Amino acid sequence: MIVLESNKAKTEAGKDLLQYPTYSKFMVLDAGHLKFHEDKERFRMAIEILNTCNFFVTVNDFLKGSGSKKEFKTGILYEAMQHVLKEEPFNDAQLKEYFIFWQEFESLTKLILKLYDMDSFYFDFDIDLILFGCSYSNQFDAKQDNLLEDVFEKYGEINCEVRFKNLEIDAFIKKAKEIIQPLNEQKSRLSA
Repeated sequence: MIVLESNKAKTEAGKDLLQYPTYSKFMVLDAGHLKFHEDKERFRMAIEILNTCNFFVTVNDFLKGSGSKKEFKTGILYEAMQHVLKEEPFNDAQLKEYFIFWQEFESLTKLILKLYDMDSFYFDFDIDLILFGCSYSNQFDAKQDNLLEDVFEKYGEINCEVRFKNLEIDAFIKKAKEIIQPLNEQKSRLSA
């Protein structure tokens, strides 16, 4: 998802959309009902997840057409979208299913690289952190206090390990919760 900040970019996108509304690569979503920055960010993340689900429809069609029995079950991504919007954490079983999905995806990256830009399918870590129970507002506060970068760095290391199956998912979930916990504890200390 692209957020257009400059007036020039907005003007160009608007011209393209008005001139070719059916064929434009842009879509305008009314986010006026979202009054707070946090709500807009969660909405953006949900759209990012939905966009990925749509991609997997194409991948599954391709796999089916090529005679493969493999199919990506995207139900866990739809659950993730709902949990991100409500800012509700996944339970451990959901976290396990979510990361198994990404492990399976990693195992087919060579095929998919031929079809699409892989960078589109690495969600920002803020999505994962919400699924682990760290609200966007906690993340925002941690960013202001210069704590989020360190958490993202540590989380990124173990995220790579689990994606490439160098770390068991249960061990990953435990480590991830340990890495993320200080963000939630800081919020508790600040609100006490």
